[in-house]
Amino acid sequence: MQLFFEIQKGLLNQDFPKTREVFHTIDFSERLVGLVGPRGVGKSTMLLEHLKTSDLSRSLYVSADNIYFLEHTLFDFALRFKREYDGKLLMIDEIHKYPNWNQELKNIYDSFPDLRVVFSGSSSLDLHVGNYDLSRRARLYRVHGFSFREFLNYRYGLDVPRFSFAEIVDGHLRIAQGLGDFPVIKYFREYLKEGYYPYYVNEKQKDFSKILETVNKTIYDDIANFYRLKTENLPIFKRILNYLSVIEPGEINSNKISKTLEIDNKTVHHYLELLEAGWLLRFLPKDVHGYNVMKNTSKIYLDNTNLLYAVNSGLMKETNIGMVRETFFVNALRNANVPVGFSKIGDFAVDSQLFEIGGGSKTFSQLQDHRDDSFPALDDIVVGKKNTVPLYLFGLL
Repeated sequence: MQLFFEIQKGLLNQDFPKTREVFHTIDFSERLVGLVGPRGVGKSTMLLEHLKTSDLSRSLYVSADNIYFLEHTLFDFALRFKREYDGKLLMIDEIHKYPNWNQELKNIYDSFPDLRVVFSGSSSLDLHVGNYDLSRRARLYRVHGFSFREFLNYRYGLDVPRFSFAEIVDGHLRIAQGLGDFPVIKYFREYLKEGYYPYYVNEKQKDFSKILETVNKTIYDDIANFYRLKTENLPIFKRILNYLSVIEPGEINSNKISKTLEIDNKTVHHYLELLEAGWLLRFLPKDVHGYNVMKNTSKIYLDNTNLLYAVNSGLMKETNIGMVRETFFVNALRNANVPVGFSKIGDFAVDSQLFEIGGGSKTFSQLQDHRDDSFPALDDIVVGKKNTVPLYLFGLL
């Protein structure tokens, strides 16, 4: 047990990057708190940041992939921590790498009412797996990468406020004109390529290798271990990602991917769902209230634009700017919990409003019959007019 305190001391002695805004929204006083989201968004750093403010004699950080847990259970570890140190706070990182994590979290929660537990996981952990429903016990926080707004404030020390979706759509002229004097389009281009992952923003050498490494770890460590997949099948995930990164924006489904890649449709269907669970893909539904995920899916996007650029870089391909714009829009709205779905008229639908995404020279004749509730969202413009909204503004959600 003392060894873990020594490891913790070393981790706390390292230099920490700036604190992310989302950190201040997490209520660490709850008895069971979970941070879930993709690799590279700073979950481990947040655990350590909270640890620094705690009583270190009664608080302990552990990673569930430590070799110690090959022969010892999390429950027994928590029991020792309580008995020997009167433990009050146990932080468990990478919990998805520990088998039967959900049952043991439930047992720890039920057995030690004065022990707070904070855990993190890189995969989309299902809190209803098996018979151990943690939804009534755990307060779950989904941690995403930087929004464009958070990137501006973090990277350039600006103080850009958050706006609601309605405020952006209805008041985009006022918002754009009041942002201040900085090269917004230049910064937006930087964000699209290298501004989503906090660790990558801090990288001096930006050659996409770190993002590709994140993809590989998600597939070969997280997805493979969590879903117990055979190693020889894992390259299929990369083939699917590669294919989705180079296609033109448009409707796509598992049948089309299956035929193009010559992979069994059932396998493609299943692997798409796992890639989405691993935060590498986003599904755009035909109906935002539909329950059958794949049958209800009309478009499929990589999770974020940095990922899109990185995969194309690895393939030595030019990144389709139309796909970049659409990926940004879906990512920005979904991360802000705005339900965006497929539209047969425009590119996207948000409730009754239609949105068509494009560059400054794009025409929007298909929206002519829906002028009152349709909004061209244009790249390459700083200030819009009437219903035309600058695309970057949706990064201020």
